[in-house]
Amino acid sequence: GGVSVHSLSKSEGAVIELFFPQTGIDESELSAEDDTSSRRASDRKPGVLFIDDDPLVCAVTERILARKGFVVHTAESGAQGLDLYQSKKDDIAVAIIDLNMPDMNGEQVVQQMLKLGLLVPVVATSGADEQLDAAYLRQVGFCDIISKPYSAGDLADKINHVLQQAVH
Repeated sequence: GGVSVHSLSKSEGAVIELFFPQTGIDESELSAEDDTSSRRASDRKPGVLFIDDDPLVCAVTERILARKGFVVHTAESGAQGLDLYQSKKDDIAVAIIDLNMPDMNGEQVVQQMLKLGLLVPVVATSGADEQLDAAYLRQVGFCDIISKPYSAGDLADKINHVLQQAVH
């Protein structure tokens, strides 16, 4: 995402362009009714820690995964994600971490989680395909990868797959 401002002459004003990140999520997936509030606590899916420096991606992902029954904890920085992980460790079954963040990249976050006694599988995500070296990412602590943009269904499927693998 971003903003571009081009100043014109005093009488013409300015041109302001807003660029929103591509989420890869259908509007139909956002509007589909899935009343998770009526589910019993025992039917709820496990907790997801989602760390991405883009607030829009965090908000949309939280909404989508919540509609699919997941309990979602979002963080907009690596440091915030580590704090959430420590405070919600018992509620988190899987973490999804963006690789490219300004304060602390995804690899650094995973390294800190390992120092804290990482107990959950971690999925790497990035819009920059050159960052997605699967063998290297597995070496440093990630168990799987999902490339941006992804659909809500793909993300939920990835979470379920990773959780099933963790059980076996």
